[in-house]
Amino acid sequence: MSKQQNNGGFVLGAIFGAAIAGAAALLYAPESGEALRQRLNDEALNLKDKANTYAEEVKNKTEQVKQTAQETSQDIKVNLKQSADNLKSEYSNLKSSVDEKDVKDSVKQFADKVKDEALNLKEVLVNEGKHLMNEASNSAQVVKHEAGYSVEKVEEEAHDIKVDLKDEPKIDSEF
Repeated sequence: MSKQQNNGGFVLGAIFGAAIAGAAALLYAPESGEALRQRLNDEALNLKDKANTYAEEVKNKTEQVKQTAQETSQDIKVNLKQSADNLKSEYSNLKSSVDEKDVKDSVKQFADKVKDEALNLKEVLVNEGKHLMNEASNSAQVVKHEAGYSVEKVEEEAHDIKVDLKDEPKIDSEF
């Protein structure tokens, strides 16, 4: 999963890098103010689409993590049931072959095994839950940070263009 997260970070970086490069190219290309504003608007819409796409990827990855947690939980339930069935069978075999004191000792050992198994399962589930929550939180933070950064850049560039357009000399079409 860490490899997928690294690939997601790379893809996100590539998308935002391309967007910033595109914005810079637009800003430095010689064209009229109206054409430049139209291109900036198009680029802003493109960035919004890319951010929505990345948000959808995060949503999908979160759903995958949730599905994995559910599958893991189901596997653990099956394993516990099998362990309980095995222990019941072992208890039945012991019960028929030993006296009452030995049975009580076996029951105590059995109870201790079940308790240990339950504690181990609890620890595994807690750790897996914490890990899954951390992954989801980290993914959300990355998306939030990158989206904020892109919005700031677009706003700065739009502001610079607005200032440049105000400073452009007006050309009188009537001679």
